[in-house]
Amino acid sequence: MLFAQLHALFYNGDILMLYAACGFSLLAVCRLSNKAVFTIATILLLQPFEWGRMLYALIDPSYQTNVGSFYAKWGELCWPVGTSGTFFEFLKSNITDGQLYSNVWQIENGRLFQVPALFMYGMLLGRMRYFVKCETSVRFWKRTLIIAGAAFVVLYFTKMGIAPYIKPMSEAFNTGYSIAIGSYLNFLFMCVLVSMFTL
Repeated sequence: MLFAQLHALFYNGDILMLYAACGFSLLAVCRLSNKAVFTIATILLLQPFEWGRMLYALIDPSYQTNVGSFYAKWGELCWPVGTSGTFFEFLKSNITDGQLYSNVWQIENGRLFQVPALFMYGMLLGRMRYFVKCETSVRFWKRTLIIAGAAFVVLYFTKMGIAPYIKPMSEAFNTGYSIAIGSYLNFLFMCVLVSMFTL
């Protein structure tokens, strides 16, 4: 967390603080079985809050979400300091408004669920020694590459295909939908990249 603060002094888009905070989630699950950790991680990765938002938006069409309205106001405070402020004003802005701007954006965009899920999956992969080069791990990563690649293509074109039906829905529904589906696509693409790197 201290390193995250140091990094945040010079970059107001810092994500290390979120990583440090979400890392504590591993303490809560480290003694659980692989099956239990996998179940918790999968539920988090599915973005349950966003599905709840979409369901509520269907029940109450007048429901409006405030996603974007919170982080943006701190972003607006950071911009003039970053373009014309002094060095010390820049540091002060980054460690105050910049931290709020960055972390509130991440919370509003599903990272509070996504990051702990990825950490838990990583812990499971380490437990099962899939980062160790052997016949079993190579077979696992080849399978992951094929499945994730195919799933990404299918989901991407499905998203494009149903876009005309989703767009007329309420703004709140579209916000939840975009965050959830975007999270799935990012996860699948990450699986492709990690598989290629590991192989």
